[in-house]
Amino acid sequence: MVKRDRVWVEGAFRRIPGAAPGEPAIIATFRDVGERQRHARALEEARITAERASQAKTDFLASMSHEIRTPLNGVIGYADLLLADRTLPGRHRRYVDRIAAAGGALLTVVDDILDFSRIEAGGIALAEVPFAPAALVDNAASIVRGLSEPKGLALDVALDSAVPDWVRGDPDRLRQILLNLLNNAVKFTPAGRVAVRVEVEAEGGALRFSVSDTGIGIAPEQHGRLFQRFSQVDGSIRRQYGGSGLGLAICKGLVELMGGAIGVDSRPGAGSTFWFRVRLPACPAPAAEEAEGRPAPVRPARLLLVEDVPINQDLARAVLEADGHGVDVAGDGAAAIEAVRARPYDLVLMDVQMPGMDGITATKMIRAMPG
Repeated sequence: MVKRDRVWVEGAFRRIPGAAPGEPAIIATFRDVGERQRHARALEEARITAERASQAKTDFLASMSHEIRTPLNGVIGYADLLLADRTLPGRHRRYVDRIAAAGGALLTVVDDILDFSRIEAGGIALAEVPFAPAALVDNAASIVRGLSEPKGLALDVALDSAVPDWVRGDPDRLRQILLNLLNNAVKFTPAGRVAVRVEVEAEGGALRFSVSDTGIGIAPEQHGRLFQRFSQVDGSIRRQYGGSGLGLAICKGLVELMGGAIGVDSRPGAGSTFWFRVRLPACPAPAAEEAEGRPAPVRPARLLLVEDVPINQDLARAVLEADGHGVDVAGDGAAAIEAVRARPYDLVLMDVQMPGMDGITATKMIRAMPG
């Protein structure tokens, strides 16, 4: 018996109008569809492989984030505690201030990488809370003034009268976009001024935010590269000014996630204007505790801190006790469960990744306890 391979075909049949007797009345055509099926299977396998690779990248970044942030939180946190000590000598204060600044710069790079990864994976959910655009812009400008004043740069803020007093949106992500654009403007402006403007567009009513500077400017042919990941205009920019090359890509991702658009107007030697537009519906002024999602002030509380890293235990305890809270410490999930059984707590601050019982398991068991 001869074994034959199957060949998958598809056929099309067409009637021939007016065919004479004895002549074919129907024409049939066939074609091999096996190749198309093999191609479809190959595409599906490639899609599955790509999704697995993307998930592996996400898992790796999440793990590395934890490993990097643990010592980095210690560096920044203890530096902040030292800077709060008014008895610290001036020279030592300057050293600690440099440590805090370097730690903050490194944290920004880590945050940028993780934010971009979450944007790519669709893992960022936008908030919808009331906030005041004027307060948001003023807050962002006040943060950047610490960088602009030593350079002698004027920093101007202007809001059109048509801008609503209160709108709904995600103030934290909008602040992140504004801070990125403002930091870039200050970084690339050796002298002159930086200006922030918010206005309501005549067509559509979207809010348009713009950040203008009198800095070095960018050639038109380079504009397309600005919002690409890990991209800067040229290598000398990275060497002279630093940066991860992710900031504008993150801004673009966040603005588009809000349904808006972002762009730039610039030319060499004439400064730059980076702008973005988003729709933020006007709303009534909220109660004070609702604005920007701020909670009401809380009383001193009895807290359980669950954390396996000694440096983080000491740092968190110092910060919490400075605010008047009473703090007990547990080193893993099992110890946390025993602590909650032994005495009541107002709040348990639970780490997630710990040896032995992890924080998620411990939290489920604590929530299942009577009362």
